[in-house]
Amino acid sequence: MNQQKSLLLFGGRICQELSRQPFLSKDYQVTYIDSLLNTQHYPDAVLPKEIGTDIRPDLLVIDFQAVIEECISNTLTVDRAVVWTKQFASHLLSHIAPEQILLLHVFRPQYYVIKNRIRVKASNPYLQYIQTIEQAFLDQVDCHIISLDNCYFSFKPFNEKLALYRFEDAYYQDIAHRVHVWFQSKTDIFNTPPYFPLSLERFCTYFNTLEKKAFHLFLNDQHLLEDLVLCASPDFIEQYKPILLYLADDNHTDLPAKTYLRKLEGQTFDHLSEFCQIFEAFDSVRQKNYKQRNINYDALFLHHFRIPSLLQDIQKWAKPQMKKLGLLHRKQITFQNYGAWFTLMQTSDTQAFEHAAEKFGYEKETLKPTVVDLWGSCISRTNLNFDDERNFVTSAYLFQVPPFVESTPVNYNKEAVKDYHSSWYDQIVQDELAGTYIKKLITSPGEWLLIDFFSLSSPRAYQIDSHYFTDFRGEIAHTLQAESFSFMDDMPISELQRRIRICAEVLKKRYGDHIIMIQCKRQSVFLTQEGTSKSFSDKVVTRNEKANPLIYDMSQYFVQLTNCYYINVAGSYLSDEIGFMGLEDVHYEDKCYEETLNYIRYIVKNTPKQKYFASKKENASSLPSVFQEDLEGYQTEPTEDPTHIMYPVRFVSNLPSVCPVPSFKPNDSGNYSDEMQNKQDSIIYLPKGYSLRNDGTAIPLENPFHLDGWHFTGWHILVTIHAKSYWYLNSGGFVAAKDYQWNNDASLYRLFDHQLSLICL
Repeated sequence: MNQQKSLLLFGGRICQELSRQPFLSKDYQVTYIDSLLNTQHYPDAVLPKEIGTDIRPDLLVIDFQAVIEECISNTLTVDRAVVWTKQFASHLLSHIAPEQILLLHVFRPQYYVIKNRIRVKASNPYLQYIQTIEQAFLDQVDCHIISLDNCYFSFKPFNEKLALYRFEDAYYQDIAHRVHVWFQSKTDIFNTPPYFPLSLERFCTYFNTLEKKAFHLFLNDQHLLEDLVLCASPDFIEQYKPILLYLADDNHTDLPAKTYLRKLEGQTFDHLSEFCQIFEAFDSVRQKNYKQRNINYDALFLHHFRIPSLLQDIQKWAKPQMKKLGLLHRKQITFQNYGAWFTLMQTSDTQAFEHAAEKFGYEKETLKPTVVDLWGSCISRTNLNFDDERNFVTSAYLFQVPPFVESTPVNYNKEAVKDYHSSWYDQIVQDELAGTYIKKLITSPGEWLLIDFFSLSSPRAYQIDSHYFTDFRGEIAHTLQAESFSFMDDMPISELQRRIRICAEVLKKRYGDHIIMIQCKRQSVFLTQEGTSKSFSDKVVTRNEKANPLIYDMSQYFVQLTNCYYINVAGSYLSDEIGFMGLEDVHYEDKCYEETLNYIRYIVKNTPKQKYFASKKENASSLPSVFQEDLEGYQTEPTEDPTHIMYPVRFVSNLPSVCPVPSFKPNDSGNYSDEMQNKQDSIIYLPKGYSLRNDGTAIPLENPFHLDGWHFTGWHILVTIHAKSYWYLNSGGFVAAKDYQWNNDASLYRLFDHQLSLICL
């Protein structure tokens, strides 16, 4: 540009943020009017004095976020906002031509980003406000518009709260790019798809996310180059980025493959020949040409492409001949092995299949992963997300269904909910009401069952007559006017145990010894993006103190009934704001899922005699701060396994409800084993016949619940440090002795809000 162009930013938070960082080139003279455009600052819709007098911009960039926010906060009616906006538009046109005005469309993204993790946000209830106010302006002003609705995401900066109208840097960079093109060529690209180079970077940055469907908001799988990116790996994109950017010059991503290949003729990019082979193979597969001559299909699998349409076609080919192929389920063909199965589909040659598997680096277990069923929640499912279908694929999944065997259909108005089938969640509710969900397990080819009892604490539980069900979205329950129900408050323990006994019998008959209970725990503390620990709300903490004992004890009861495998890892980890899953009290640090998955792999591969598996993580690193203070300066002697300060207590007989917690003294040998030690001021009791796990829990070598006529209450652990006494609870965490009391059967406990007198230990 020969002459410096002037740019005026005026409006709400979007223009404000655009002005704060150097997104716009120094080639422009940028002025920002530091006063939000709203009715409070400009009650009569008058213009700032700068417009039309001191400043005559080549382009005015404007947004109405602040006006819309007034309507949302109920300080301004929509009708009044429309009148004001039209008056403002009329005044503006008297000073600036419409072709010199750029309106930034206000939107509330469906997703936000926190440290490269994409998170889902709530739906936008204010869309009508936005449309009405902006349309009032456009009715008066035929200006340029940038409308990138949902293409870009909100952004949570480090050490700051999530702001509704603060977006990723890429959003402002895209605006700057469009402004630059307009100034250079007067070409209006304001209302075109997202800028491809930015989309390429964002795909690689956010690749390791659960919300991969968000990629489709800024990459169009109907466009050849963008579809290539969606199916590729970040490593591939990084290696061939110069070629991709060259091909997508001017944002042309939907041209025919031959056009792109002609464009590459005579170019000297590194690895150009290899890229052309991959590109031709991808285009051929995209058109479902699987036996085209002179096409190197292997290149796709060597570069770890994940092409959904190809996977579906291979699975479709395999389905009628699964028995012949040695498969239990078509889903055993995955992105982790589909290169070998593609070769078999092409050649019908088992030797070629084996050669391809070796060429692509597929392990034997990966070629035919184990089929598992899930009955539980994300607590069980997310472990398999970390497996990425290398070792396991899922057949039936009963999401948050309570552990009851309900085979009798509910008497309900089927006509009222007949249209609730599009959502996966709604289909599960339909199965619950019809009493057919248990049949899915009976008929499933699943070889193992992973189960957790999170549903017993679900806030979305409902009741119709004597039938109990959960509804994640709540829409079917609302339509049927079902009563809300709490398993914690509304169902007697005896009834809950009766139902679990029936469930355990059915599952034991179906799966035998191939059942793994995943212990869940609702956390009260989470790790922030900044790496500090923070408590959830008081409401969540109070609920969790009530929910965790029930979940734990019923899980233990199920384990006792089935003698199944049991993994207790979650209690050693916190929730995590930047973990793979979104921030919830039942979503944990990534390492929790990795450790649990390792146990699942070990159990399925070896079916060991050992049934209990607990976390290897040193608990001392995640103790509550109130306990951490007492822990400082505590010394332990190194052993073969990490030494911990938490050890099991003793066997107890059934105690009456009025009985206080028994005192523990080093010379009291009445009901203790002969293995008792004193280490500094921490009393350690190790019952005979038990092995000490490195997480501080005791695992019975034989029967986990009875020994020598005494009933083991679970992992109740007494810790005495610096003359202060704590109980380490079944469900994890510590509580002072004064807040702890036995239940009447001595197998459950309840916490009270400091209402009990101090119990001397």
